[in-house]
Amino acid sequence: MTGTSDHKNGQSMTRLRTQAAARVTLTPTDVSAMPAEEIERLLYELEIHREELGIQNEELRRTQYDLQKSRDHFADLYDFAPVGYLTLDSSGTIIEANLTAATMLGRARSEIIDTRLALRCDQPSRLKLSEHIETVSASQTRQSCELQFVKADGSALDIRLDSTRVPNSSDDAWACRVVMTDITRRVKAERQAIAKDRYLTSVTNSLNVLISYVDSDSRIQFLNAAHEEWFYLRPLPLEGHPIQNVVGEEFAQIFEHHRESVFSGREVVFESSLIHKNKGRRDVLMTLVPDVSATGTVCGVHCLCADITERKIVDKQNSRRFEISQRLARLTPGERSAYALIIKGHPNKYVALKLDISLRTAERRRRRVLDKLDVDTLPELLQILVDIQQVDIAQSLSPGDGRDDATR
Repeated sequence: MTGTSDHKNGQSMTRLRTQAAARVTLTPTDVSAMPAEEIERLLYELEIHREELGIQNEELRRTQYDLQKSRDHFADLYDFAPVGYLTLDSSGTIIEANLTAATMLGRARSEIIDTRLALRCDQPSRLKLSEHIETVSASQTRQSCELQFVKADGSALDIRLDSTRVPNSSDDAWACRVVMTDITRRVKAERQAIAKDRYLTSVTNSLNVLISYVDSDSRIQFLNAAHEEWFYLRPLPLEGHPIQNVVGEEFAQIFEHHRESVFSGREVVFESSLIHKNKGRRDVLMTLVPDVSATGTVCGVHCLCADITERKIVDKQNSRRFEISQRLARLTPGERSAYALIIKGHPNKYVALKLDISLRTAERRRRRVLDKLDVDTLPELLQILVDIQQVDIAQSLSPGDGRDDATR
């Protein structure tokens, strides 16, 4: 490399000497008439000028060497940059390409130079590339687009193009300088996120639970399908609207009542009630879960609202069943025997006959049974059993031997 540089420098000096000689007058200077002091001074000046030229030549050599190193350095940076670089002409033909761009496309650099970039795209992306180049030609700012390319092995590659219009040094036309960034992983992640979002939306829509997301401005950003069954929703895009405009003032007031707690970062669980458009007022269990960002800021609230009306009815029935079971447990064996016959509608005479006791004793046992079960009449007792879903508590009772005395 140094030998080549010296040869070029020698050729340059010869050319410069020829040009300088052409400017010097051909009339010889008569030095015989010049004083000796003047001749010595001229010789001295010539020596100094020769040394100056030598120093300048050394500086030029050093500068040229530095420029060569800089050019090689930037050539390496260009070729081995982490992104691909292309230069296209106005027709989309590749004029220049770095090694990274060729590697992205899975081909040798020599194979892509002087070929159209559109040949490396899949069919749907070719029209987008053509429109992109037209946009670049009409703009003085950077333009971007995302395309899918096909590598030599047939695999797909998602690429982002950032293009700028630049003058073409070879003629008066313009060129397109392109930066290629591999976004395959990002696009794959986005597609997976979309698929996951669709799956989660499908799951939430299949649940019979009200699921919504409210942002920090108390505006709805998500509603699952269960809201349509509960509320008279208007046929318009609901995202971004205030709560009261979507699900009504009642829900909004409940949310605002707990807003301070949940936006301080605490999960809030409570029971309330809401009006169902078809079923009327329903008991609900509401869970408000804060959506906390990585910086600790509460960005919004996940709202879950489950209808617990039936559950509360069952709980009430279970409580009533337990209460009656406790009361039944306080019956004596003789009273249990009487109870087993009373709930079947038998009169006192039949009870006395069946248990082999006196009529008066049968009447007292009936009264004690009704008092311990806190009812006044047999219909009331039967209604209690109906209220607890006709549970036949009597089946768990063992009749007494029927020969108790009156005190039992």
